[in-house]
Amino acid sequence: MLSIALAPNIAVGSLEAGGRSSWLHGSSAVTLHPSSVLHGVQALAKARPLLLFQSLNKTTSLYMRDVSSISPAAALLFGGEVEVHHAQGAASLGCGARLGVDAQTALLLRVLRLALARELDERMATPSAPVRPELLRAVRSVLLD
Repeated sequence: MLSIALAPNIAVGSLEAGGRSSWLHGSSAVTLHPSSVLHGVQALAKARPLLLFQSLNKTTSLYMRDVSSISPAAALLFGGEVEVHHAQGAASLGCGARLGVDAQTALLLRVLRLALARELDERMATPSAPVRPELLRAVRSVLLD
């Protein structure tokens, strides 16, 4: 659920030579704050390519604070507007985060996202109506895989 509230605060990681991780937030290079428990973890960007952060602080670098890793599926399902780039085999979020995911997967997640939004709207209008179990199973499956 953090990805809903903090969708604009997503950094995308890449692995540099020597196993060092680098991070981009939009077009800005950002760094994990030295006090972060994730700071210094080798090859973090390979294992966890997306980080969600609470705030950015600029001192000697632009530091991410209060960081959590999120899965690409959670970002696509809950993290802001999604644009699918079929030819490049990628999808991007409204915050500028570009994810390497095949177009078919991104489209399926977008359909699931729309179904989830409709379900939430229906629950707001009629709180006592039953929740569709197949939708919950689909979301659970996506987030646990």
